[in-house]
Amino acid sequence: MNSFAPDSGFAQAFGQFKNKQEQEFSEISKYPFKNEVISVDDLKKLKDIQDSLNNLIKDYNHNAKLTGSGIQKESLCQQYIVSIEKFLDNQNIWKYKFSTDSLSGGGTEEPLNKSVLDSLYYMSESGISLRLKLVNFSKGLGQVVQPLMEKTVFESIDQLIQIKENPEVGCVVNDYASEEFYKALNESTENYKSVINIHQDKDFIKGLTFSGSIKHKHLGDRVNQVIFSH
Repeated sequence: MNSFAPDSGFAQAFGQFKNKQEQEFSEISKYPFKNEVISVDDLKKLKDIQDSLNNLIKDYNHNAKLTGSGIQKESLCQQYIVSIEKFLDNQNIWKYKFSTDSLSGGGTEEPLNKSVLDSLYYMSESGISLRLKLVNFSKGLGQVVQPLMEKTVFESIDQLIQIKENPEVGCVVNDYASEEFYKALNESTENYKSVINIHQDKDFIKGLTFSGSIKHKHLGDRVNQVIFSH
């Protein structure tokens, strides 16, 4: 009978990785933490935005079925993207709009680039973000509009790794969302205290830990432009 067992080298490497994670978690957990509180009014605004985008995706899918070639579908998707961007620009919940480099990826040694296919992010004051992954336009609108994310932070690694809460050019995007966040978003009946713990030492963020069930975790690209900041 054949059986699979990882070799000792793999087991040792995995054990070292796990131990490192546990050590980092233990170190971060020593520091006090804060949790964002999202008001029920903001939850309702975000739910309305989510519902509007879902309706636009359904409308696009219907019209795409009536469209002939792939090129025509791509053109249709781009038309919807323009409408969605205008719609999101007019929502007063966003504090920031920024883009990330889609050409050089998350690599930090390459010079920053700008492209019409750079991802666009809209972010609230509490760090909730919505991403338009424009590079996916050929796959359909449902692949362009990404889920709302509960907390977005930024890593600066020029010299010493620092975690920041506001977008800065050159910083790498990290965003997270929990099951609890999506439940609160769908219900929108009371204020929501985030289960994402932001550990701080004075004014410096030491790291994040999670008190709930993380559904999405995304390591993004570098910010290449802050389009607006209110």
